[in-house]
Amino acid sequence: MSLIPFVLPAPSKAETPTISYSQGQYLVQAPDWSRITWDNLPPVQQPGYLSIPENLISLFGYDPSRSWSAGQKVDSVVMLGDADDAFKMSSLSLKSISSIAPNNNKLTLKDFGLMQWQTPASLVKAIPSLGNLSLRQVPAIAALLSKNRVLSGGNISQILRSNPEAGNLPLGKLDLSKYSLNSIPGLTSTSLGKFKSWQQSYINQVPGLNQVPFD
Repeated sequence: MSLIPFVLPAPSKAETPTISYSQGQYLVQAPDWSRITWDNLPPVQQPGYLSIPENLISLFGYDPSRSWSAGQKVDSVVMLGDADDAFKMSSLSLKSISSIAPNNNKLTLKDFGLMQWQTPASLVKAIPSLGNLSLRQVPAIAALLSKNRVLSGGNISQILRSNPEAGNLPLGKLDLSKYSLNSIPGLTSTSLGKFKSWQQSYINQVPGLNQVPFD
């Protein structure tokens, strides 16, 4: 189910990339999808909000409720779940995105918005190979467990089995700007759809995604 028509009020009339072609004696202009990205779409023109009753949230698989202001950029209004039917964002990874739209190599976990609500358990589910690593190989998880006085011993899967409550601690409790994207092995090559509640991430919270052309 796509929410894009409901989330985006009438856009302003800013110039959108177009391509010209001949149709008989007429010169026609059409959107140039190879140059249109979420980043260069016109900002929303009117403020608004979307409120979904709790009993309907299960139909979407995420809570798409939000509000927005006039002039706000589209990529900060549209969630991944809104556009996945049309753009298949769930199948993309940070690595595949960077191959299309190269980004800053100094990006941190803070730049990847959905990391704030990931937990050790959800990360191991998304990236099963993490479970076989020791804490010293995944500094962010090590810091989170240490901060909550979880005793370490064995690999990450063993630690979480012994401390199930620790598996549900959100990484947002840490200063994620201290950890690079590569500090979690396998993170950048994992499809967005593997992560917990990936649908609720805004497009501008995924590094480089707003620079990927529609075509």
